[in-house]
Amino acid sequence: MDRAEPLRQDYHFVTRWRMAAPLPEVWERVYRVERWPGWWKGLRSVVELQAGDAQGIGSVRRFTWQGFLPFRMVIDVRTVRVEPFAAIEGVASG
Repeated sequence: MDRAEPLRQDYHFVTRWRMAAPLPEVWERVYRVERWPGWWKGLRSVVELQAGDAQGIGSVRRFTWQGFLPFRMVIDVRTVRVEPFAAIEGVASG
């Protein structure tokens, strides 16, 4: 019996946030992902699985989300690009 290849779909999500606050304050909140569960409703935990370089590039973090439905979503995100005060880019799996 042949085993079917697992279905793979690629998704690209771009999130843009607009906040009425000084840029350094916003960057500090966005860049410090380990603090996100303190202000992002539904995000239960962020666990570092692998450290990255001084900017965080190469780091891997596990994000656990819990919404209104009775299940959790767990994704691992590898940081691949950091442009201070402009962008953070990651590749997710899970």
